[in-house]
Amino acid sequence: MMKRITISIVIYLVFAFVLQGQNLSEGIRLYHEKKYEEAGRIFNAVKKGSPGFAESMYYLGRISADQNNIPEAQGFLERAVKEDPQNADYHFALGLVYSQRAMQGNTLTQAMYAGKIRSTFEKVVELDNNNLLARWFLLGFYARAPKAMGGDMNKAKSIANEIRRIHPAEGSRAWGQVYQWEENHKEAEIALKRAVSLAPDSINNHVALGNFYNSVENYNSAISTFENALKHFPGNRNLLYQFGRTSSLSGIKQDEGLKALKQFIDTATDKNHSSLAAAYYHMGQIEQKRGDSAAAKRQYEAALKVNPDHKPSKDALSSL
Repeated sequence: MMKRITISIVIYLVFAFVLQGQNLSEGIRLYHEKKYEEAGRIFNAVKKGSPGFAESMYYLGRISADQNNIPEAQGFLERAVKEDPQNADYHFALGLVYSQRAMQGNTLTQAMYAGKIRSTFEKVVELDNNNLLARWFLLGFYARAPKAMGGDMNKAKSIANEIRRIHPAEGSRAWGQVYQWEENHKEAEIALKRAVSLAPDSINNHVALGNFYNSVENYNSAISTFENALKHFPGNRNLLYQFGRTSSLSGIKQDEGLKALKQFIDTATDKNHSSLAAAYYHMGQIEQKRGDSAAAKRQYEAALKVNPDHKPSKDALSSL
């Protein structure tokens, strides 16, 4: 009798474990389909101590972050990390949330989260030695944070070298960023061009080089960089936006700039996405440079319809 009971318990536990895994898989599928409410019900049903509890907390954190409930996301992700402290993905997601908390807060809040951001991304690198994204976050942190919060340009350069060890092209782009921060424009251009030559299939490298030219007001080179990239990646929305933005800043190739920004807007899957406000704003800037105030006004109003708090559009509209 005891043997039959023991076997029954084992069968039940195995069945429960398999069912738990199936439920989690379904929840993850629903999450990636952005069916957050349905996914959330599955993840919330997983009890502490059950297999998959840490993963459920992780996905609940991601759902909250996607819905811009950053404090709630922090709570879920901290629980995920506590349950499984050796999972690099959980630490990385938590580091992103800490970064958002800092960006949304005042100076005191930023100081409070600075150490958390640094230590969390350092933990990711410790757990996943080849993680490039975590190193990019550390690069920006060490280069841009005040010394009192842990900023250190020498550490930033060490991180750039680590990135180059893992991926030479991204390492060149990282060094290009470091040189920009140091206002060493000559070396920045060399490094960013090297990144493009090493990995011409990386849109990020083309964007970095084009935006470098924008930062030093070499608009002809910026336009040429984005134009050449669009020949290789026709219809890429990031490149379309960058080309249009550069046309807005410079007044160069205005017709093409308007066309690129319109294509960027027309191909958006989320017609209320905040990035569209910036696109409408730059269209307004081009129209204003062409002397068509009425058309510029329509574009600024369209930007504010998408994002009523878009300050550049507000300011431009009030100055017309």
